[in-house]
Amino acid sequence: MVRLRQRARDGERGAVLIEFAIVAMLLATMGFGILEYGYGWRSSMNVLTAARAGARSVSSSGTDYLSDYLALTSIRTNLDSEGMLSGLQRVVIYRSPADGKPPARCAAGAPQASDFCNVYTASEVQLVAASQFNTGTGCKNGSSTSYYCPSTRITAQGSADSIGVWVQAKQKALTGFFGLSGFTASRTAVMRMEP
Repeated sequence: MVRLRQRARDGERGAVLIEFAIVAMLLATMGFGILEYGYGWRSSMNVLTAARAGARSVSSSGTDYLSDYLALTSIRTNLDSEGMLSGLQRVVIYRSPADGKPPARCAAGAPQASDFCNVYTASEVQLVAASQFNTGTGCKNGSSTSYYCPSTRITAQGSADSIGVWVQAKQKALTGFFGLSGFTASRTAVMRMEP
């Protein structure tokens, strides 16, 4: 009788150990998932904050030739303060259509004159200087992607352009637990040009 009880207790210990291993693994997976999701959400919000800062700069500076420069420095400052500047891929400043989305060719980095957008690469944003912009038009000197110069933007009351700023940045995964190397966040902010 004593031996049977001893065997039952030993069997229960083994079952408890197996149950604990299963539950611990599930809890660890959930914990890593929550961490990764929260980190991704935070990074996405940082990209949105940078896009909003850029849109505010462009909308308030109107047709000033340094309009895009001010937007790019705002975006750079916001992303740099959050440690995301190294992951920046592209910034698009564009005349916003009704749906607020950037033209597809602009987001892909291959705009045409009919798209009314300026596309800036990560290196252009990181190394931007006021002297790179034409004092007459506000377009970046020597740039083939300047199809929406500040001098062409409409700021008149009642018919002002809606200006969009689209920012795309890649962020490394925090844990790498799920086999993800990282994710890309693309966020847009649209504001009406101020007179």
